[in-house]
Amino acid sequence: MKNPFVLLVIMMTLLMGCNAKETTTVPSNSSETPTQPAMPTPATGGPAQAPNEQKLFTFAIAAQFKPFNFEQDGKPTGFDVEVGEEIARRLGMEPQAIREPYETLLEGVKGQKYNAVISSLSATPQRAEEVAFTVPYYRTGAQLFVKADNENINPTELKEKSIGAVDGSVYHWLAKQHSKKVKGYPNYNELFQALSEGKVEGIVMDRMMGLIAIKDQNQPIKPAGDLLHEDQVAIAVHKDHTELVNQINQAITEMMADGTYEKISVKWLGVDISK
Repeated sequence: MKNPFVLLVIMMTLLMGCNAKETTTVPSNSSETPTQPAMPTPATGGPAQAPNEQKLFTFAIAAQFKPFNFEQDGKPTGFDVEVGEEIARRLGMEPQAIREPYETLLEGVKGQKYNAVISSLSATPQRAEEVAFTVPYYRTGAQLFVKADNENINPTELKEKSIGAVDGSVYHWLAKQHSKKVKGYPNYNELFQALSEGKVEGIVMDRMMGLIAIKDQNQPIKPAGDLLHEDQVAIAVHKDHTELVNQINQAITEMMADGTYEKISVKWLGVDISK
């Protein structure tokens, strides 16, 4: 495949698209408004888990979602991997990233094949029935992007604004919930071009995909306003390992407070995605 951004779009569709299907039960051609799923509450109480008595903190990644988790020179790397490594350090353990097929990530942690899944996984109510989730370590979802020099658009007043989105995507449907003037485009390259040429005043797409396009493709765009629809991304742990959930929560909180998380995020995405 000659165009790396096209490959990125395919990866995002496979991974983040799956998350969108689970969090939004309304089909893309429906006129109903998606229901915002309640964030599963991190587990408390229950059987104790003492990870510090172990030598390794093992965590699974799908290794298909650059720059979040992928393989380089045969070695797991990316934002998720560095977050997992930093959590392990704060737990006094050695990190070990394990590549696992995306479709069996949760089965592996349920079967205690590894301690956790750190693979940009949306914490949905459906998944929370099977595993325990930590506090979210970043948010994603449908985001409005505008030209980098646009200071005039008000994200809360889009009804009369021309908005673009990729045809057939959930973002195209969501854009229609906010604007009367939505234009569809067959792919992201044409979507970016339409914004650049002023054919639309804004575009709606996945927040992370837009941030990656800014960093890796030098797209002259910026996010505008808050998410139009939100997915909260968290770490999955065996449902009975509540002490481990609590320890990971503490590690995430400390990382965000002392600036470590921001450094990792800026390294891989150019911005602090905890905000």
